[in-house]
Amino acid sequence: MRNDDSIFFKKLNPEARRRLIEKESKYQVVNTETGEIIQNYKPAPVVPYNQKQSYDKFSELRQHHKENGGFVLALCEEGQHVGERLENLTQAEYALLMVVGTYAAYPVDGNVFCYLRHDNGRYISKKGLVELLNIAERTFRQFYGKLISNEIIEENEDGEKLAINPMYFFRGDLDTIKPFAGDMKSIRIYRQTIRDLNKKFTGKSRKQLGLVYAVLPFVHFRYNILCANPSENYTDDVTPLSLGTLAEFLGYGDPKKLRQALRGIRVNGRPVFQFVEDDKDVRKRKIIVNPKVMFGGNSEALESISALFNESN
Repeated sequence: MRNDDSIFFKKLNPEARRRLIEKESKYQVVNTETGEIIQNYKPAPVVPYNQKQSYDKFSELRQHHKENGGFVLALCEEGQHVGERLENLTQAEYALLMVVGTYAAYPVDGNVFCYLRHDNGRYISKKGLVELLNIAERTFRQFYGKLISNEIIEENEDGEKLAINPMYFFRGDLDTIKPFAGDMKSIRIYRQTIRDLNKKFTGKSRKQLGLVYAVLPFVHFRYNILCANPSENYTDDVTPLSLGTLAEFLGYGDPKKLRQALRGIRVNGRPVFQFVEDDKDVRKRKIIVNPKVMFGGNSEALESISALFNESN
């Protein structure tokens, strides 16, 4: 059986599998060009082209996840500025919060929350977190205090384990937390990409990186464009956010300064934010987010959006 068809063989019902195995034992397969008997041949089920194509597309999406370090789900209130939910966090702290979220591990023992863990599975303690974020002790104390007061992080009794609120970040099957999440919006953020960006944007420039988290509530679940209705299914009804409107949401008096800040965020030499330059008025320009940073869509959408971030000649 061809390796790429084995997954479909496993999905056959027991009777269909039995018939295929029976054929293996009864027949010899001959190469019609050489006359050679092919040993250990396994007949493969005929897979419809559209089913095979869907599987290939799914594999492309999984490869995208793998290339960017896997993902966690970031949850937020759709169309609501994150500052309304996290009033006492600064924009620079949004960036730190994203990094913390990338260490959410899969829940265990029937829990609906995730512990923070290193990639090797080791639990992250409070002391370990300050080392991980690589920030000054005073900055960490202020930030950590806000994580606790906003109930984003909870310590266990000995302080050696930190649980993260699944209403902010979750890793695993979203259905697990649906009863609690309700209508909250979720989108994949890519673990390694976010961590790489955090290494680049340190000190005062961390505020600039915080814009990535600030736009989460406006990213369309399929097209990765910033819009006023990110859950809208019908393409014709999607309402893109202009740069001017986004500037108002984020508290930027001058849209040009916001554009400059967004354009300055790059990953592996590619922009994190791409502008649709179809209007001379800067305020009316639309914005698309690089799917290597965050992405909510399927493989077909991924293919189209990724092309926009390829290097041009």
